[in-house]
Amino acid sequence: MLLSKQQPLDIIIIFQYYKFDLIESSDRFICFCPFHNDKNTPNLTIYPSTDSFYCFTCKACGDALTLISFMEKMPIKKVKEELGTSFIRMKLTHTYEKPVEFYNDLLKETSAIFYDAIHTHPDKLDVILHCMKMFEDYLNSIILDKIIVDFKMYVRILDNLKKLMYNSINKKV
Repeated sequence: MLLSKQQPLDIIIIFQYYKFDLIESSDRFICFCPFHNDKNTPNLTIYPSTDSFYCFTCKACGDALTLISFMEKMPIKKVKEELGTSFIRMKLTHTYEKPVEFYNDLLKETSAIFYDAIHTHPDKLDVILHCMKMFEDYLNSIILDKIIVDFKMYVRILDNLKKLMYNSINKKV
């Protein structure tokens, strides 16, 4: 699931990611509230149309970022940084069990970066090809023989690629 920068995080997908048992109720969902000891009655209502939630017992409310912040025990500012530094905003803390999955997803994202660079700067093709080679070497050096690769590494790799591309293309010769 890839999300563009303009597209908000889908709150239903985020709740499902954290394994909440959602009960559909017309145009909304309900579940037990993670913000207080909600055991008997599901008091948290999720509104997909506004990507928000509200608990009628503890009055907790917010959006997908609020939920991620709570579940990851991380300040919202840090969540925004983690998601905002990358243009992919996907899978949150997903762990790739197989390097093949990791490489397949990474290949899609890096291909888009190189494609955009080639079309935006056709006069810098030699620089872009050099970046591709450097990136390939970089990947081989950090991933070779690893079985489990976490999403934070994935984000770092893509961010490093974007920095490399930007610095190489905009280098004053």
